[in-house]
Amino acid sequence: MRTDKIGINISKLRIERGITQEQLGRDIGLTASAISNIECGRSVPSVDTLCRFSELFGVKVDTILSDESDSDLNKLEMEEKLVTVDRYLSEIKEMSANYSIGHRNYEISRKGGEIVYKASSKE
Repeated sequence: MRTDKIGINISKLRIERGITQEQLGRDIGLTASAISNIECGRSVPSVDTLCRFSELFGVKVDTILSDESDSDLNKLEMEEKLVTVDRYLSEIKEMSANYSIGHRNYEISRKGGEIVYKASSKE
């Protein structure tokens, strides 16, 4: 495991979510300087801090520690999210829900063994 990849992965996750180093630090209990040091590879986060990053970003610690390429990392993150959704929805026999969040409409339904997810822009 390359320790510089940990910082690169944390930086990538932070930027994807549109938050600053200061906001990230505040959310997990570190200073912006500490976040910068981690992202630049000057320091390695503790196991406890890795767990806080994992929880905040909604990814496994393995994803943060991954030495995979960006495309492989994105694939791993998507797989984690799909497995989580599938586990949640598999516990429900039949359902249908419609949500409107921001400028998007979402429809999730389950009937029998089929789960259908649709997302569309509001018109």
